[in-house]
This record gives sequence, structure tokens and C-alpha cells, in this order.
Amino acid sequence: MRLLRSRALALFALFLVAWMATACSSPDTSQSTREVHFPDPASATGPYLLVHFTADWCPACQSFKPALARFESENLEKFRPLHIDVDKREAPEFDKYLSLLQEGSKGAIPYTVLLDEKGLKVVDWVGAVPYEKLVEDSKPRLERLP
Repeated sequence: MRLLRSRALALFALFLVAWMATACSSPDTSQSTREVHFPDPASATGPYLLVHFTADWCPACQSFKPALARFESENLEKFRPLHIDVDKREAPEFDKYLSLLQEGSKGAIPYTVLLDEKGLKVVDWVGAVPYEKLVEDSKPRLERLP
């Protein structure tokens, strides 16, 4: 019985490591993140909120920046972007949106979630997803906005 529990625990640990590696994998690292410029959140006028959890040490977060910056700059009339560094837990936004990270991504980053004007989740993405996926998943809701 003890051997069975040890094997199950080892299998679970292996699964967890594989899942974390996938969540932090980088689909495209060819673009330099140093050239990425996010739009000024103050210029956003949309009713929705795009909450993005990130960290400087996360390779997938860095590779995701170009796609996310493009997506944000093309949709500032539809949502306001909010970037939350998971290492800066003292930021007021961190506590307010922590439950989104815990429930939606199970702690994996990058994690991005689009909330409607009532604060309800419209769509979310775990990991570094391509720009096309951001557009495809959010298009049905964003097209309805005036």
C-alpha cells in the first residue's frame, strides 16, 4: 500500500511539473521583448477590463508581450488594460484580482482575463497564446460593443 501511494505521489509530481512547463512554455521567442511598447492605459475608454498577470522572471510572460501589446493597442476603445506583477503583492489591484488568478489559472502565468462591465469573466487565457487566439476568442464579445 505504501508503494502504491509513493508511485501515485511521484506520478502526480511528474504531472505537475509537466503542466507547469507547458503553462510557462514560450510559443514564439523570436521577437525581442525590449522593443515592446504597451499603450498608455489612460488612453483606454472601453467598458471592459483586461487583467493580465505577469512576472519579469517568466520567459513565457516575456514572449507574450508583443502579442498582448498589439491586442491592447487595437482595442483601447473596448477595454482598459491592467497589468499585475505577481511579485508585487502590495499593489492594491493584486488583492482585488487575486481570486481570478487562483481560480482561472491555478497559479500559472501569464494569465490574462477579459472582464465585462459587471466584472464577469468573458474569456481567459493561460500561458503565452498567439495574437490570433486573443482576437478569435474575444471577437464575439468585443464586436457587440458600440
